[in-house]
Amino acid sequence: MILFSRYRGCSLRLHEMGGTFMKTISALIAASLLVGASLTASAQENPAADFYKGETISLIVGTGPGGGFDQYARLLAPELSDATGATVVVENRPGGGGITAINQVASADADGLSVMLINGVPAALGQITGAPAVRFKLQDLPFLGRVAAEPWVLLVSKQSGYTSLKDLVEASKGGKTLSFSGLGRVDGPTDTAAVVCEALQLNCKLVVGFKGSSEASLAAIRGDVTGFAVTDRSARDYSQDGSLVPIAVVGHNRSKLLPDVPTIFEAVDVPEDAAFWIDFRAKVVDVGRALITTPGTPDDRVAFLREAFAKILSDPELVKTATDRGLPIDYASGKDVQDTVTEIFGDLPEDKISTIRDVLLSKYF
Repeated sequence: MILFSRYRGCSLRLHEMGGTFMKTISALIAASLLVGASLTASAQENPAADFYKGETISLIVGTGPGGGFDQYARLLAPELSDATGATVVVENRPGGGGITAINQVASADADGLSVMLINGVPAALGQITGAPAVRFKLQDLPFLGRVAAEPWVLLVSKQSGYTSLKDLVEASKGGKTLSFSGLGRVDGPTDTAAVVCEALQLNCKLVVGFKGSSEASLAAIRGDVTGFAVTDRSARDYSQDGSLVPIAVVGHNRSKLLPDVPTIFEAVDVPEDAAFWIDFRAKVVDVGRALITTPGTPDDRVAFLREAFAKILSDPELVKTATDRGLPIDYASGKDVQDTVTEIFGDLPEDKISTIRDVLLSKYF
């Protein structure tokens, strides 16, 4: 009986232990299944990250080596490689003021492996003015972020005798014709001057055909023309010796590089109905040096690249390095740039587009 009791007790204890053991095993199996499911879900949640590892991204610029766009691209390339796990190759594809390369990216494979740093100003204005070379719709391109946006500044020649925008308005009212130099009709300097002339109803003559901004600036320095328009960084450089005088920022906000130069709205009274021209030009400028990829690229890859550029362009160390190299960073998210582009084209009825084309292409030439 004693032996039986002992064996029976042992049997009961084993049974009890066996139940606990089985529960433990079941719990471990369930936990391992949860971990496996979690890992699988994690991989499925970010397939874009897996896609880019080991791939090659072409970071394209529509200019030759050595210029500002090229320098920005080569600064970003290693950072993008670290962020994506892909090999990033900078490709220079000059031609058509960058339009040719945008056409190529717009028609590339929609895999997110073609990324381009574009100049948003000629891209937007080329589309609006119906430039034959433009074979894309800017609003259809996925924007990944903006690297920089540079305000445009109107300068006048010291030889002209004018020192302010108010002087130009008064001279125009007195019957004087004001002249501004440029390269072509929609090139930045010329279309900026055209917009100012239209907004303020100035008597203007736009003189084009100069081979570069250096030639255009020399024409102003010599007094051959009243002035010309450039980015704030160039305006700062051109005005250092006093031969050219910056008189207004063409927009609502002052330049950080030229804080003492008033905006056009501060310098003179801009009629409410004429403010459209300055606002329109400011929105185009806000597109800036922007990053795009090919239409139809999967949404998760667009989101992944947007997040990568957000981290890269918000990194204080990179911003400092860029600034030290004379490459200012003025980051805007891909969504914000996309919204700006949508506003530009969504706010333009056909009759307004026709008026813009007249002002930019013929009225002042």
